[in-house]
Amino acid sequence: MPHLNQLIESYKKKGFEALCVTAESDSAGKKKTENFIEVTNLKAAVGYLSKADNKTLMTSVGASGYPSSFLVNPKGKIVWKGHPSNLTPAIIEEHIGGARLGGAGSGISFEAELPKSYASIVKGLEKGKIGANLKKIEKALQNSRTSDSDKESLTSVRDEIRSFFDAAVEKAETAINEDRPFDALAALAPLSKHYKGHELGKTAAAKVKAIKTNKSLKDEIEAGKRIAKALELAEAGKTEKAKKALGIISSGYLKTTKEAARAKRLLATL
Repeated sequence: MPHLNQLIESYKKKGFEALCVTAESDSAGKKKTENFIEVTNLKAAVGYLSKADNKTLMTSVGASGYPSSFLVNPKGKIVWKGHPSNLTPAIIEEHIGGARLGGAGSGISFEAELPKSYASIVKGLEKGKIGANLKKIEKALQNSRTSDSDKESLTSVRDEIRSFFDAAVEKAETAINEDRPFDALAALAPLSKHYKGHELGKTAAAKVKAIKTNKSLKDEIEAGKRIAKALELAEAGKTEKAKKALGIISSGYLKTTKEAARAKRLLATL
């Protein structure tokens, strides 16, 4: 579920929420689903329906297959439907509006509303140059000539940028504690790139280097990378290819890694 998790992380501050629904509502099905949630680190809420209710739901929204997804706007209207992997940041932005941090597959960018005198900062943030423009924001806040109203706007943007950084670092630390170094790198590497030019960028870069230079994590990183690819295949409906990829992890030279155990558990859910 990397794609869905990324969308949730990117848009949760703007009110975006995800709900996954399954007809696996008996005890065996729930156990299988709970295992899937654990091994994929799914961030979405999960609801259980009977097969009859699930059929009614699918018919009412005009779904024709599994998996299917729907985007509901703030007014409760379905504004998009299709395969989950086809739900892009652009589609969400079209209907959610406002500021945005992050973007699946496109690194980190930030859309902010600031007075016209800070147009260059807004443009820089939109291009993903977070670190350099965060420094400009902090400098403006320290300037005694900056008006109180401007400071209020600048402070809001600064705090949101820092909040995003802190959340990503926390996510990386959780991944490390759960023996998922590849997932930690996936969270930290974009920070290192986009916060370059600021102390936060140096902090992220140091954490990335520490993980990459730890020889004991080399195989764990490779296994995690392959798991991420397998999950992408599963999301795209290529279940057999995903199963094959997971099987190779759990039976090949990576079978002694801790990630291989996760691959086995994930394989059992597909």
